[in-house]
Amino acid sequence: MKKTLIALASVAALGAAHADVTLYGVIDIALSTTSNQLSSDGNNPANSNFYPSTAQSATTGRQTGFMNGALTPSRFGIKGSENLEFAPGLKANFVLEGRFQPAAGFTPNDHSLLASKNGTAQYGGGDSALNNGIFNSQSTVGLSGGFGSVDVGYQLNLLGEAFGANDPYGAGYVSPLGTYGGLTGMASSYTGRTSNAIKFKTDFGTTKLGLFYSMGGETGNSAAGSQWGLSVANAITPTISVTVVAQAMKDNVAFGSSPSNSTTATADATTTTPTVYVPALSATYFDSSSASIMGNWMVANDTKLYAGYSTITQSNPTDAAADKLITQVQGVPINQTAYNGINVNKFQSNLKTTVAWAGVKYDLDNQNHILAAYYLRSVSNYQAYTTNAATGAGSAAAGTPALYSDNKQNIYTAMYDRDLSKQTDVYAYVILNNFDTQGGASASTTTPQSQWGTLSGLNINQYGVGMRMKF
Repeated sequence: MKKTLIALASVAALGAAHADVTLYGVIDIALSTTSNQLSSDGNNPANSNFYPSTAQSATTGRQTGFMNGALTPSRFGIKGSENLEFAPGLKANFVLEGRFQPAAGFTPNDHSLLASKNGTAQYGGGDSALNNGIFNSQSTVGLSGGFGSVDVGYQLNLLGEAFGANDPYGAGYVSPLGTYGGLTGMASSYTGRTSNAIKFKTDFGTTKLGLFYSMGGETGNSAAGSQWGLSVANAITPTISVTVVAQAMKDNVAFGSSPSNSTTATADATTTTPTVYVPALSATYFDSSSASIMGNWMVANDTKLYAGYSTITQSNPTDAAADKLITQVQGVPINQTAYNGINVNKFQSNLKTTVAWAGVKYDLDNQNHILAAYYLRSVSNYQAYTTNAATGAGSAAAGTPALYSDNKQNIYTAMYDRDLSKQTDVYAYVILNNFDTQGGASASTTTPQSQWGTLSGLNINQYGVGMRMKF
């Protein structure tokens, strides 16, 4: 990362005359091969998806190709700060940062669920970038000084920040803490990067306090998707740090591809009427809350340990009546006629997801590093309506909740990273996944169904090599 003073005319065009401006970024491409690859993201096929939030089917073959940064998501940005001459001790700051897919040469729109093809669900990782915007990683402006800092705009929430500091991979894509639609989005189609957000951070000696609020809002429900967070990080000793984070989101949503949503159209009186499949979404609304504790310990100059435990609880939404009135997202319709187009009453009993992890980063020397971690992902047994019980339609057991078993996913990761310079490194990694076999194969009101579906007992392993360059 190189810091330069941009010429006055250029900076003035950004509205930041005399500001200290930095252009920075990362380009990280990995060549990976994955066994039993889950259906990949149709709009961003280079990204693998092996941390599903719902039961999915695996393809029978191996997938090999380039993926966007196993170690660090590729991104570019510009940031700046200015000492305010009429307010001594205060600085104005801004960040404009965008992610991109270097192997494909475009900014990712990772919500593949928008691409329902021939009535078949196209699964993949979803992020809040239904936006596909140029600054889809961060766009904030704020103030900093003796009081701390406050930033307003599109930005990472406090749980995402804590994961990055307490995971050996910095919550990169090798880790389940950093994948699209991960825990920072609290099991929804959002990630931890949130629009309309305000973040405040300050220090009290060795303790750091963070407050976060995202306004959210949909037509008819001004609080939908609103999010709040609180974090407290304490340096217990110069080498040991512990962080506690609490978050909640109101009227959260998980999008899916709608069931077969076909219409017919006739070109003229002599033409056979074709079937046309219209992309549409299904939507399940719920409230989310999370609690996490994590930390790191610099055992020696060459060894750092990481550990943590995070839990998410999902329950029925606060304002179901308003959620049912939402008919589209970013211009894409939510199916109003299919039996599970909108579900606002899914949880007969709450669903709890937890992730526990332990990892290490060991420096062989100044250039060579070993990283390893184990993650245990658990989902609790619960009862859920496969349809919206308020409508009682479309299910063999309409209005009766199906049972789901508690399930676990074991994730083992390891990486060798070699620095070629201060800005460039190369790495090799392995990710080993195993899904347990608890539960049956289909929904039932008497026998619990596996939450992994056809993934039960499956091993999904990925091996890759990559190169990263920071500037």
